Amino acid sequence: MKTDNRDWRDDFGKFVASLESRLESGERQYEGKSFDRSSAELMQELEQEILDWAGWGFILWRTLRRRIDHDGAAAE
Repeated sequence: MKTDNRDWRDDFGKFVASLESRLESGERQYEGKSFDRSSAELMQELEQEILDWAGWGFILWRTLRRRIDHDGAAAE
């Protein structure tokens, strides 16, 4: 299946705007000190985010599996 990549610039603009919003939110939350954090602190923060992603992925997977299993059982 071929995807339509003509509008990637629009999507990228939306991505950058979302990123800018998150950076501004983080700047307020961390009182402008985020860019002063050490590499070790940033690595720890990323590790926590990776675990969050994995956890949310598992929750989504479980939710979808239960829906599929339920819908499949109902169709039988």
